[in-house]
This record gives sequence, structure tokens and C-alpha cells, in this order.
Amino acid sequence: MNSRLKRLLYGCGNVLAAVGLLFVVWKVWDWREQLLSADVFSPFMVFCLVLLGICSTLFSMLQACGWRQILRHFGGQISGRMALRLYGISQIAKYIPGNIAQFVSRQAIGRAEAFSNKALGLSTLFELAFLAVTSASCAILLLPYLNRLELVNKLSFLTFVQAPAPLAVLLFSLIIACLYIFLRRFFGALMASALKFYYFYVAFMGFIFLAIILLLSGPDKSIDEIVLIFVVGVMAYLVGFITPGAPSGIGVREAVIVFIMPGLATMQTILLTAILWRVISIFGDILFYILARTIFKPPVPKQEAKHAPMADNL
Repeated sequence: MNSRLKRLLYGCGNVLAAVGLLFVVWKVWDWREQLLSADVFSPFMVFCLVLLGICSTLFSMLQACGWRQILRHFGGQISGRMALRLYGISQIAKYIPGNIAQFVSRQAIGRAEAFSNKALGLSTLFELAFLAVTSASCAILLLPYLNRLELVNKLSFLTFVQAPAPLAVLLFSLIIACLYIFLRRFFGALMASALKFYYFYVAFMGFIFLAIILLLSGPDKSIDEIVLIFVVGVMAYLVGFITPGAPSGIGVREAVIVFIMPGLATMQTILLTAILWRVISIFGDILFYILARTIFKPPVPKQEAKHAPMADNL
């Protein structure tokens, strides 16, 4: 590809990433009073939150690995290092209002690396489908606990779809198995492999939400409450994800948590959990971005380094 065009495409992707970073800083600054007024930040709590932020980065890498498998299915020969770099740089743009800037950024940077528009576009569409299906299927696990949700008190007809826990787990397992077999049969091993990565990613998002609740309210929760809180976290992620125009679901996830969670924790804990979950996600995305610009940066070939010393700035 022409070096000038490559520079232009990288520039477009990086501009979107930079704007995303600005929105991140603005949102954190907007939440400063709620965070500073919370009387829970002991050294142990801060350590745990930082650890969860690092975990969030690792979980985002699982999402990047899933996207890589999809891109490979459509003919994009991409290494794991390059996939992490492209994903890490572009995903920070998801905080720009509109909720599409990360895809535009990834498309631009991907074209700079000579991947086809078709492969990049299809990989984005299938990634969205994977995220929606994997997170929505987790709703099956809510069936045994519907009567404990505030939502059911307002929509009482939902009690008719309750099911015992063993049946809910069986249905959930069957859904995963059927999806995996379908993808492997009609799309191939790469797409079936991508499904695993996205299920792990969605599960770990619920785990982070659960961990924050347990840190704030204490570990004295029953197994039923733990499962319920975990699935509510996944559902909040799903609603924020599918809401058009909300940058990375900002405000939407938090509203879902506040609407569904009463009765499972105090309102102060719920509100603080919503804010901390968002801050942890932002911390993880920024760390992923930094790693993508440094550690995951591909080495410049010696011959190219001699003749094009400015290539390192792309």
C-alpha cells in the first residue's frame, strides 16, 4: 500500500482513538465527586480495584482474539500480535458518542495494514452478533430467580416463565452446544473458536460486576444471590451494548443496574457499583490502548528501518 495512504488511514484511526481518550477523561472528571465522597477506599479496596482493572484489560484481549478468528475466517491473515494492536488502539474510540467510532477506527487502521474492506466489515458485523447472542443467552440463568428481581414486581406476568435452577443450567448448556455445533458445521472451526472467546469475555464481564458488589457489601451472599448478581451484570452489559448512540453504553448500563438490582443490595451500594464498574472498564481500556501502542507494536524490518526511519511513528 502507498505509504502516504497508509499514514493517512492510521492518522484517521488514531484521531478517533485520541477523541475517545478525551471523552474518557471527561467522564471520569464528571464522576470525581461521587468517587471521592465514597467512604470505602481503603488501601485493600484500591488494590482490588486496580487488580480488576488489569483483569478487564486481559478480558478485552479475549474479545480481540475472538475478532481475530472471525477476520481469519473471512480471509484476513492476521497474527495475534497485530490483532491485539489493532483492537487495542481502535476500541478506545467506543467512548465517542454514537457508539460506532471504534468500528470506523478499526476499519481505517485495518485498511492501512492491507486487510480488505469486505473482511473487516464482515468481521465487525459478526462480532456484534456474537456479543449479542452470547450475552443474551445468559438470560436463561435468570429464570429461577425472577421473583427476586424488582423488574418482576412491576411486570408480574414474567413469573409465568420461571424454571428451576437445574433446568435453567441444562437449557443454557444446550444453547451453547447447539451454537457451537451450528457454527462448526456451517461456518468452520474458526467461527466456532470465536464463540468460545466471546462467551469467556461476557462471563468475565459478569465476574467483574459480581466482584465489585462483594467488595462493597461483603461476601455474605448465598449461591443464588451470587448467580443472580452475576447474570444481572451480563444483562446490564447487553443492554448497554445494543443501545444505539450511547458511547460504550455509558449511562445505560448504570440505569439497568439501578432499575433491576433493588432488593439485592442497598441503593448506595448499587450506585457506587455502577460507577466503579465503569471506571474499571475505562482503566482496562486505557491500559489495553497503552499496551497496543507499545508492547504489541510490530517490529520494523531492518531494511525498512534503514530506508524509512519515520515508519515507527505510524
